[in-house]
Amino acid sequence: MPEPTFWAKENAAEVTAARKLGATHEGLAERFGVTVPTIRKALKLGAAADPNAPPTPRKMPRARWQDSHYPEVMAMRKTGKLMREIAAHFGVSEPLVKWAVELGEADERRRDSEKSGAGQAPA
Repeated sequence: MPEPTFWAKENAAEVTAARKLGATHEGLAERFGVTVPTIRKALKLGAAADPNAPPTPRKMPRARWQDSHYPEVMAMRKTGKLMREIAAHFGVSEPLVKWAVELGEADERRRDSEKSGAGQAPA
């Protein structure tokens, strides 16, 4: 009797190759039209099929809105926009905008300290 096949087994190599290029589990599930648990099963089977293959990337951190938008938020704040106006503009919450402002302020402090320390001789 032939061994039964299933989607995860049939596509394990292709899924594993895509994951090694940095695709997330969610992205792979969307790309292949299956569920995340099916993707995890395919990755597990792909790793078992070739134990000498390099490992797939570990779980990747989720993208954080404030990390990629704080420069825009800071520019809007400098024009006098209120937190609620910025939040409405981006369609996010005010606390998230506040977090982006805090990141922007920290980045500005870091750049200022680098500038002021750049002209000084090392101690």
